[in-house]
Amino acid sequence: MINSELLNDSDRLNTINHEMKAYGIVSEQQNSLEDYLIHVIEMPVESVGIVYMELSASQNSIIAKVMCRIIEK
Repeated sequence: MINSELLNDSDRLNTINHEMKAYGIVSEQQNSLEDYLIHVIEMPVESVGIVYMELSASQNSIIAKVMCRIIEK
């Protein structure tokens, strides 16, 4: 669980960051919004429903909202 004690411990945060990179959860690679949008547009039809459900669960993300709107169109 992430709490204020963890957030104030830079060594533990660095360890978590390193592990997340090692497992491919986060990366140094930056993607543009255009890359994400092209990926959504070119998505296979059989994947659209699953991706839409995942994105709609992330309604705090403006990118998720935009991608949902694109799928709806």
